[in-house]
Amino acid sequence: MVEILNSYFLAAILSSAFLAAIVTAYATRAHTERTIYVNNITKERAKWRERIRQIISSYPDASEEEKSKMHRELAIRLNPFHVEDISLIKALINSINSNDNEVIIRASLLLKHDWERAKEEAKPYWRRRIYQLHRVTYEEYMCNYKLLENGDTDMFEKNLKKLTEDEPRY
Repeated sequence: MVEILNSYFLAAILSSAFLAAIVTAYATRAHTERTIYVNNITKERAKWRERIRQIISSYPDASEEEKSKMHRELAIRLNPFHVEDISLIKALINSINSNDNEVIIRASLLLKHDWERAKEEAKPYWRRRIYQLHRVTYEEYMCNYKLLENGDTDMFEKNLKKLTEDEPRY
């Protein structure tokens, strides 16, 4: 009788140890994959943001040949299917002989959105939002900025809160 209990006890311990080893291996693999993803993607995106900043900040003082080169590089680095990215490229082309404020604001909005997205992706999965971050458009930003210029701070605060709310994923 004691031998039967010992064999059941030994089988329970071995099966529990086997199950614990499988769970630990899975958790370790998931953690390692996540760490590799966060380290590599976050570093590359930081380099991308820095290069976008360099291009935008040096663009006004560049020669025509350098501007053409910067335009091509920026066009390659941005998303050709996103309306705001296309608008940034168009604003850059139009800024050659005009005011650069639109380019700077569009680039700032792009970089801010990417920075917030990178911070969100670096969080552990249980702390991430279930909503996508909203990318503020140039038009939304300028509309809200005009409210502040006109002294309508209440409406500015209300719109700012609305602009920074999350959008549900579908």
